[in-house]
Amino acid sequence: MLHRKEDQTVASKKNTLRTKLERVVLIGAIYALFGFLITELIVNPLRISRLTGISLETVNNVSMILIVLFFIGLIVFALIVPRKLISGYVIDLLIIVFAVVFLIVSVGLFAWLFPMENRADDPGAGAGIILLFFYLSYLVIIFLSTIGGFVYHRMKKRKV
Repeated sequence: MLHRKEDQTVASKKNTLRTKLERVVLIGAIYALFGFLITELIVNPLRISRLTGISLETVNNVSMILIVLFFIGLIVFALIVPRKLISGYVIDLLIIVFAVVFLIVSVGLFAWLFPMENRADDPGAGAGIILLFFYLSYLVIIFLSTIGGFVYHRMKKRKV
């Protein structure tokens, strides 16, 4: 009888660990999705214009609006995550790692699947500095959000 109860507790711990890991991977993937969409909108307006037949001016305007909206969405998501989705366990710190790895893999995979064959599709000179600013702010937002949520829940657990 006791052996069966121990097996159930071990199985329960495995399920909760798996659930926590799935949640961490999902949060990292959502962060990476925001980063991927913003990156591709910064880098590919010429390609989007050429492939869709929409004027470059229209594509640039819509891209800028979407970039701002996605960046605001990233910030709002980063404000929601610490209180609602982070539980204060050490495994939650892997969100930072998953977000960065998923972003690198998704941008690399997209570049490999859809290479720039037309030389005119190369991004402009200012795209690099904009991407650098975005990636730095992206890392700071994810880091502060995750660490803030981790510390918040740790302090909350200690008070109880």
